[in-house]
Amino acid sequence: DSKRGRELWITDGTETGTKLFLDLLKGPESSYPSSLTLIGDKLFFVENYGGSLSLLDLTNSNKLKIGDGAGAVYGSNFAVGDQLVFKSADVRKGLEWYVSDGTITGTHLLADIRKGTIGAFDYLSNEKEISALAPGGKIFFAANDGIHGDELWSSDLTSTNTKLFADIAPGSAWSSPNYLKVAADKLFFVAYDKTDWQVYVMGLADAPPPASTYIPFKQGEWLQTFGAKNYIGSGYFNYLEGVATDSKSNVYLTGHFL
Repeated sequence: DSKRGRELWITDGTETGTKLFLDLLKGPESSYPSSLTLIGDKLFFVENYGGSLSLLDLTNSNKLKIGDGAGAVYGSNFAVGDQLVFKSADVRKGLEWYVSDGTITGTHLLADIRKGTIGAFDYLSNEKEISALAPGGKIFFAANDGIHGDELWSSDLTSTNTKLFADIAPGSAWSSPNYLKVAADKLFFVAYDKTDWQVYVMGLADAPPPASTYIPFKQGEWLQTFGAKNYIGSGYFNYLEGVATDSKSNVYLTGHFL
């Protein structure tokens, strides 16, 4: 508001129950809290757009800055079990994945995917489009290790098991996986096959699938495979908006063709 700037508010869905929760920066100046993620009674957030990660204990309103060692936070955060996964950048490692259990000592780099100062991620990318959470806490995401180009990776939130999952465009070429969605124990996403953007589907296996499975559904073929009718049009698929399943394990996809 005009007296306290942009601060942290709370609501129960009613006008009378909507009120200021905490004025992090006293006075009319704003603290600009963003990327709010609630895990139990812990509210993780970022102050000042690209600042470091902070934690608010909702049981006593105590605030703790836990991400000073991680550097500036970019994009939204998301919860995996009782841990927070977020992207952070510093001058030594660039933009990489970090994890936090809500303590200073438990906030650390997940894996240095791309050695050096560049980092594995594009600062402008939308992590909601290039990452997906699978059952059991495994995450899939697009990253560039400087060797394979921008390809599909997976992690169980341990450094050892953060690894390349599928090199769709072999070598240093980029397939740039995006619009990642998990449904029916499969991973759906759009990637570039050196000719067109296509929809791919892969199982959520612990080991990387063989290269022979990197076969996209061409034009109407994938629509027919998943039971779609009255397919009209041609071109290639470049946008995957949503994936859902019903009680009979049918899979429904929405997106856009060019």
